[in-house]
Amino acid sequence: MPYLGNISANRFASTPATKRFNGDGSTTNFTLDTAATADQEILVSVDGVIQDSANYSVSGTTLSFDSAPSSGTNNIFVNYIARPIATVGHPSTSNLQAAAGTFTSTLDVTGNTTLSGNLTLTGTPTGNFITHIDQYRITGDFDTDANPLGSGTPSANTIERNDTTGVALLGTAMTNSSGIFSFPTTGLWRVETSVYYKADANSNDAGLKTSIQLTTDNSNFNQVAQGSGNSHNTSLAAEDSVYVSIYLDITNTSTHKVKFTTDTTGNANTQILGDTDISQTWFCFTRFGDT
Repeated sequence: MPYLGNISANRFASTPATKRFNGDGSTTNFTLDTAATADQEILVSVDGVIQDSANYSVSGTTLSFDSAPSSGTNNIFVNYIARPIATVGHPSTSNLQAAAGTFTSTLDVTGNTTLSGNLTLTGTPTGNFITHIDQYRITGDFDTDANPLGSGTPSANTIERNDTTGVALLGTAMTNSSGIFSFPTTGLWRVETSVYYKADANSNDAGLKTSIQLTTDNSNFNQVAQGSGNSHNTSLAAEDSVYVSIYLDITNTSTHKVKFTTDTTGNANTQILGDTDISQTWFCFTRFGDT
């Protein structure tokens, strides 16, 4: 009956002819007609004795013996057992299913990918993945404005990395220098802060402005996000929090840095709250993609 189906691709070819050499007792390297990619692709005989592949090596078209074969006419015999001709490409319009597999080079996916099992990455992924999560907090209470938060002045205005059990931390940490934060790598970052505040014991009113500031030249900071709050309570000291967040494109880790500031102008009774066990005034950094 006639052949049914697609025409097979030309992926295979006949093995090349055998090759003979004359040994002279001193030459160790011989040139093959066809390149071999592994010692086991050829069978080598010297004076009629099959050689162990440990006694020779092959690199491309060069056959090298550990010791020079003896003198003789056509006493070195090389027979090609098998050799790869080409790789077989999977049809681009067909689905691929496999029980297991290992990719040793770059894997490019241009469509949607569904994973039904675990995906293990041994390197750093590139693209739009969450690769870093880092969290910090202010450790104490203080009454003055902060520029920046975490500067160490007053002493309660101090930052620590969140070390509470169960808190998510991922990837390389941010670098904090007296409230100035540097990024461990370039990329698209979400920067967040929440400042918890209250009125002091002598007032029912509290007000606060909080900002995120960015420098792209490692010198001049510009405000890129701001939030404000004002609380009033007729019987108890007012408490509230101000949350601010922004997405940043960090293209240079030496020049792109952030800091956080507070402004209580007109609300002198406002107190910033911090704690070493609970994140009251806190900062979070999340990297979610490449720049």
